Amino acid sequence: MQQLYSNVRVMRTGRIVYVHLAGEFDAPDAARLERDLAYVDREFAPEAVMLNLREVDYLSNHALDVLARRARTLHERGAAMLITVCSSSAALAIRVNGLDIQLGLDTEIPTLIAGIGSARI
Repeated sequence: MQQLYSNVRVMRTGRIVYVHLAGEFDAPDAARLERDLAYVDREFAPEAVMLNLREVDYLSNHALDVLARRARTLHERGAAMLITVCSSSAALAIRVNGLDIQLGLDTEIPTLIAGIGSARI
């Protein structure tokens, strides 16, 4: 697993990249998150980016914008960004901002895995 910042870890398995986020993501952290996710896309060209948000305590609107933009960018090139697990605080922020469907928040994991490469967000 590659450590990009103290609260962002990345692991690749084939064309799927798993990104584990932890802690709080305010405006300065959102800028780093943007760079990290751009790096993942550029270096690995994944079919899917699977987000683990289990240890996220806070997502600012800036961080949510980053996730939404990156999901759109991936979608435009035929890939997907999906949430595999999520803390209740992160889930609430995602739902309140209307990103739950775009990020696959309530999709079951077998459905996520089966849909990679065919169904898109």
